[in-house]
Amino acid sequence: MTVSNGIVDSANFIFCLELLAWVGNVELNESLRDAFEGGLHDSDWESDRRYELPLGGLEVSIAKDDAGYISIQVKSAQAEIQAVELALYVAAGYRVVPQ
Repeated sequence: MTVSNGIVDSANFIFCLELLAWVGNVELNESLRDAFEGGLHDSDWESDRRYELPLGGLEVSIAKDDAGYISIQVKSAQAEIQAVELALYVAAGYRVVPQ
């Protein structure tokens, strides 16, 4: 397994999870979304208290900070690393505007 890291604005968190779910070949349904959002509340970036949950073929670990950013670590197979890193790059680099 290879580890990829990204930092996303909290406004892009669900968008990032949707991209990672696509890479992990799983649907990001309401229960998965709720599990990640619930786990995020108990996480803390500075103390390295992370919430971990599988997302299809990926292992996703998250932690939030007080400034509104979320650290995301993804463990994936070598064959998926480029797609994972692209998903993290897109979610970190663009501001998602709800329609």
